[in-house]
Amino acid sequence: MTSLALPSERYLLQAPALPASHRAFWETSMGRTVPILCLLTVLTALSAADQVPLGHPDFYPSDARPVGYRGDGSGCFPGATPVLAFWEGTPALVEMSYIGKHDREQTEKSWTLEDDTRKNIVWKTAMPGYANSQPIVVGDRVFTYSDPHTISCVDIDSGEILWSRDNIPWELAGKPRAQAEKLQALADIYATMYDFHRFYGQHRPDLEPGRELVRSFKDVVLPRITAALQQLDPAGADGYDAHLAKVRADLDAYLTAEPKKDKKGRLQPPGLDKRTWGKCYGQIQRRLEALGGIEVPLKSPWGRMIGWGMTAPVSDGTHVYVYFPQGQTACYDLDGTRVWGRWVKPAKNRTPVQSPLLCGNVLIDMQGGAHVLRGLDKRNGKVLWEAPTKSAAVTSNKGGYYVGGHALVHLENGEASMDVVVTHLCNIIRVSDGREVGHLAWGDRYGPSGGSGILSFDNLVFKRTCGDGGGSPFTCYELELVDEDTVEAVELYANDDIGGRYQGKVITDTYFINDADGGQVIEPRTGKVVAKGSRRNEIADLSTILAGTHLFHVTSSSKDRLMGCWYGRQHPDGWALKHIRIADFGDPTQPRQLDTRNILGGRNLPRMPWLERYAPEIHAHDAYWGAWAAKPPHFMHVDTGMFPAANRLLLRSVSHLYCIGDPDQPYTGRSVASR
Repeated sequence: MTSLALPSERYLLQAPALPASHRAFWETSMGRTVPILCLLTVLTALSAADQVPLGHPDFYPSDARPVGYRGDGSGCFPGATPVLAFWEGTPALVEMSYIGKHDREQTEKSWTLEDDTRKNIVWKTAMPGYANSQPIVVGDRVFTYSDPHTISCVDIDSGEILWSRDNIPWELAGKPRAQAEKLQALADIYATMYDFHRFYGQHRPDLEPGRELVRSFKDVVLPRITAALQQLDPAGADGYDAHLAKVRADLDAYLTAEPKKDKKGRLQPPGLDKRTWGKCYGQIQRRLEALGGIEVPLKSPWGRMIGWGMTAPVSDGTHVYVYFPQGQTACYDLDGTRVWGRWVKPAKNRTPVQSPLLCGNVLIDMQGGAHVLRGLDKRNGKVLWEAPTKSAAVTSNKGGYYVGGHALVHLENGEASMDVVVTHLCNIIRVSDGREVGHLAWGDRYGPSGGSGILSFDNLVFKRTCGDGGGSPFTCYELELVDEDTVEAVELYANDDIGGRYQGKVITDTYFINDADGGQVIEPRTGKVVAKGSRRNEIADLSTILAGTHLFHVTSSSKDRLMGCWYGRQHPDGWALKHIRIADFGDPTQPRQLDTRNILGGRNLPRMPWLERYAPEIHAHDAYWGAWAAKPPHFMHVDTGMFPAANRLLLRSVSHLYCIGDPDQPYTGRSVASR
């Protein structure tokens, strides 16, 4: 066989960006004699694995191409081929009565399901807890979260939950498992009382079944909670008893109170006494801090509208990395063994929607929120660096919540290259060591927070703020690697005509797809809008992703009149429904909405472990629904819920994980065993 000695530099430059394991092969093999046939075989295999598009059957995550939030952050899965029609029953538009705002009965036409005839649903699996999160696919395994801190691994072929692991904050902070579980039980009591207090401050007590639920909480749940507190924390029993007696008296007063009228003559709930309830669950929080030795946030972010499990995990194909905003960050192998776990006190701002990022051996952790960004060694969880999340160049304190995500950007200049993370608060940080190398010129024109955060395309980054802090123009910056310590960001344009406020934004090789006003197709480098959606031709909205040549999104449009999508509108049978729209993106300048009624839902009770433990009667009741407390409806506020993989679409509702596809066709993607 003919042999050839190969110079290492030549082939390393020609080969694609290789994972560390493959680079090690080349570095140890170069200078030695390698058979040409073997060389070509290895080169072909590595090139094919590295170049296949996201969503392709041959794609598998790697060090060089991890998968996490919105796939690689773009929401674009060019290699995927999911089915275009799927539903859980025959949809019908009917006249329906429901209890709306101010507890008034209203009647209108709404979509419902006439039967339970399914189409193209391979399986549907109830999850251990509710979540408004996006799953990820690694080979033939699906990873998804459940509130408050569970990661589950699901078999993509059968829908079987292969394993689930809790990430109890006190355990990751060093407490023995048995003690951590007792502390979690106390936290579950806190959550049960806090949710109920929030929910029943919004409803009139003179209407059934509201009165039934209040009586049940007073007569059944409170005695159960009292007994549990005495067992879990006998040293604090006296303090608990006094507070619980006042809560019981407040519920009695609530049941006998007369509803008041507002200025428009509408009856209003009298509300529960905030001071009484606050002192009660405040006592539980103080005891938790005394017994656990750490300060763990307990109030679920934005009520149950998003919860603790809204982020997405990230994987390099051999491990999965998880983040929960009570302070937990951990690494698991694909079989569920925890490699490492850590707890740090999280920042006191609303950052639970930021997902971790992975770049080489650096896991970018979000526990510091708007204050500190940390780079962790993905192999052991040790802190490699810390950097300010907010650029010093941002002088404005205006704006809403610091909820935007960050973006990883790879920059090159000749032979030099650098990976940077661009934060939604305008800092540019070198991933290798955490050094600040630049910033986005934002100044004090607008509040820096809110919106979907930073999006990237090649060496461009895009920023827009929205939400409680008001809006800004859609602003595009071009990043230039000046030298090893400097990145310059030049503003290319700021376009007031490009809106959008959700996470449903997609970046393709040539276009930016925005979620505003039914959808917009934009040229990234110019900001030119080349196509627009409309009410009749909606192409983008919540959780928009591009699978092959089709755009999928969860519609938030009120014209669909789907029950259970927001608080105040609930199906009388306890159902909750949501519509997944699809648009043909074969011609990007003329995207076209398909005429499909892909409605998912029905009676889907989201599991809530704290209620199942202490208030199962409340949890099972059809009246206990709501966006800010109680059970969140099916697909409520899902900004990130879909992940296409080969011929499957994995979709996380609040309560279930769906696998959408033709049940007669096997999954065509790779298996974990083949990696």
